[in-house]
This record gives sequence, C-alpha cells and structure tokens, in this order.
Amino acid sequence: MKMKIENRSILSGVVDSIPSKSYSHRYLIGSALAHGASMEDESFDDDFLGNGLSKETFSEDVLATYECLSKLLNIIHHKRTVAEIPTFQCNNSGSTLRILSPILMVFFEKVRFVCGRQLIGRNMPASMEPLKTFGVDCYSDGDFLRNSIVLNGNLKSGEIHLDDAPTSQVLSGLLMALPLLKKNSCITISEDFPSMPYVDMTLNTLKDFGVNIEKTHPENDEKSIKFNICGNQKYKTVQNISNRIENDWSNSAFWIVANFIYDYSETTDINLTKSSYCEKLLNYPIKVCNLNSDSLQGDREILNILWDFKRSSNSVTSIDCSNIPDVFPVLALASGVLKDSVAEFTNLERLSLKESNRIESTVSLLNSLDIKNRLSEHKLKVYGSALLKNGIMSKLDAIVDNACEINTYGDHRIAMTAGIASIFSNRPLILSNYVCVKKSYPGFWKDFKKLGGKCDKIQLR
Repeated sequence: MKMKIENRSILSGVVDSIPSKSYSHRYLIGSALAHGASMEDESFDDDFLGNGLSKETFSEDVLATYECLSKLLNIIHHKRTVAEIPTFQCNNSGSTLRILSPILMVFFEKVRFVCGRQLIGRNMPASMEPLKTFGVDCYSDGDFLRNSIVLNGNLKSGEIHLDDAPTSQVLSGLLMALPLLKKNSCITISEDFPSMPYVDMTLNTLKDFGVNIEKTHPENDEKSIKFNICGNQKYKTVQNISNRIENDWSNSAFWIVANFIYDYSETTDINLTKSSYCEKLLNYPIKVCNLNSDSLQGDREILNILWDFKRSSNSVTSIDCSNIPDVFPVLALASGVLKDSVAEFTNLERLSLKESNRIESTVSLLNSLDIKNRLSEHKLKVYGSALLKNGIMSKLDAIVDNACEINTYGDHRIAMTAGIASIFSNRPLILSNYVCVKKSYPGFWKDFKKLGGKCDKIQLR
C-alpha cells in the first residue's frame, strides 16, 4: 500500500501543534520514577494522562516508553516474579532504548530490550558505549532474538569525560538515573557536544521533579561543561504533567516551511522586520497554534534559519545541523526554492544513525524533486533554482498518472517533508511506507487533509 499526494494543493487554515515527543519521554520517565518511589502504579496513568493526552494519541515512540515504564512499575510495586532477564519492548524507538537503559539498570542487574528491525540496524550498542564507565555492558544477543539487545550490570556512580558521542540521549538517561544512586557522580562534556538543547530540556524536566544537577564549567576550562550529580535524590510527584509538556517545534516545522514557500513565491517585501516575518511564518496561510517562543527546543532555530533564507540573494547560507537533526530534511527542501542562492548544511555525520541514513534519504528526495545538490565530507550544498515555476519531477511512472515515486526509507521526517514538497511539485507524488509518520506525528496526514492537501491510499498493480 502506498499513498498518492496530488500536486499544487493550497494549504491554509489552523493546525494545533502536537506535544513534544522529547518532553513527553522525559516527563513520562520523571512521573514513573516519582510514582515508583512513593505511590501505587495505577495513579501513574491518572497523573500523566488527560488534558488532551491519551495512549491512543501517543506517537509510536512515546507509546514504547510508556509501556516500558508501566512494566517497570508493575514489577516494582507488585514484586512480580519475572523471567531471569526482564524483557522490555522498545520497538523502533531509539529514544526509549537509550534514555531508559541507564534508568532500568538502577533496578535490575540484567535487562533485555527487544527492538524493531529498523532500530537494530542503527548500531545501538556502539552509541551506548559511555554506560561501561558506570558498570553497564551492552551487546546484541543473537542467541535469543535477532533483534535483541542485552544490558548487563547494575548502574554504578562514577565520573566520565565525554568529548564526543553519537547521540545525547544516553547522557540524558544518565542524568535522570544517577541521582537515584547513593554516591555522587560527575559528567564532563565538551562545549560543542551534539544536540545540547536536548540535554538542557532534560535538566529543565528534572528541576520540575525536584532533582537538581549543577551545570558549571570545570576549573580553568571554559570550553567544557561539567554536571555535578548528587546521589540520594528522590523524584517528587508533579501535578498536571500534561500541561507542562510543551508542544513540538520539530513537527510544526513542516507547516512553518510550507508558509515560507508560499511567502517566498508570492512576496518581495524587503522592508519586513525579522520579528514580523517570524510572526508571519507561524500564522499565514497556516496558523500554527500553541508553540512556546521561549522554548529550549533546538528546532525553534528554524525561524532564524528561514529568516536568513529570506534575505539571501546570490549568497551562501551556512546551517550547522549538529543541534537540529530533525529539521534537516525539510530545511534542505526549503533551500531548494531559493533564487540564485546556495545553502550549505554542515555537521551531518550523526544523521546517518537516524531512522534512515538521513543524509542519503534527504539527497534521494532532493534528486527525485530535481533539486540540485552536492554531498561531500559530511556537508550538503543545495542550489536554489526557479523551482516554483518549473519544478519538473523525475523517475516518472506512467502507471500512476505520470507521478513521481518517493522512497521514504521508513523515515517519518522524509515522509512529512515529501508531503510539503507536493505543494510546489508539477506532478503527483507516490510515497512508499507513508504510515511511518506514526513514529512522531500520527495525525500528520489527517492534518494535511484538513488544511487542504489531497492524498489517498493507492494499490498499485
């Protein structure tokens, strides 16, 4: 089953931004750890759900975290007899696996995660190498299940200096787990540690639960960041958690880029101020509701980047993607409509470990849309063109009305970016595995249709 998206749809209307996936993971974990220490696990549901949040509306990743935590609380509170190795299903959620790994090892000596095929191909054990310093080994278990990862060893207090890491999620997991141990710990990272906004979101969440971690600089080293983690801390229960979860800038980025494309093709107002332009990106022709303009989310930077795109003319705009991996595909698409300008995306190496190799899948999408680009040394240059006038598609398929096939590679960000690409395409698009959006934004296609987009499932002969 595939999806056909009609070209040149005019999107307009109001869309409610959805809860942040990153904050949802963190608040779920904080709530579970508070309830695990002091309350019956049945109240975990009552406290977290409500105010528009329900298990039925969770993305696949958030649901995986929820179910793992529910099983943890069930074991803790009812002292259930478990198999020799407690087994948790994280499906294809890398966030669930990497953040929960150090936390579960506070409670267990050995744990097995069963992963989806897509996740197991992302070399998870290598990304969790820092856990070894804290007494936890991680390895793939080919004897039990092909898609199984085993963690061995109780989490211990310790000190580590991380110069680099494939992801910030293990660090976030350690920051949430180490305060539960008896002894103090210390983690030092380089100032340019990847995805630092996500670490700040973790610290912000911990503060809400009464867990304090000192963030400072080591003595005589202003280029490093040090986290002093006191042990013996307890998570406090927090009321109205669902009201504290900010809405998601990364998933709202698709509608914001649609606004950018419409504006870029229709207006030449060079006297527009930055603040009024950013306001326009959030409101016309699609009004994106309930985003926090002061958010710690790194993807909020998209407004500044699109402002730079707006002002670029016969110039090169450089975009550092180390803190914004989720909006890279849709920004690459946006840069393709720039006139006589080049966008250079740098620090892409960690994108190869996403749901797809997001560097290759983004290049594939651009090529399918005939957007000129050049990839070299973890840098991607995208060359703006008169795309809005003659966006000729390639890879024609006469069976489906001369449409263009887009391979999503099972990557939710690529699928949603393709949806936005349809608004300036001269030909319909055919998407493989369009349901992969459930990973982060289950209602994306519903919202797309509500705003005026035309898309339907098709069965190819």
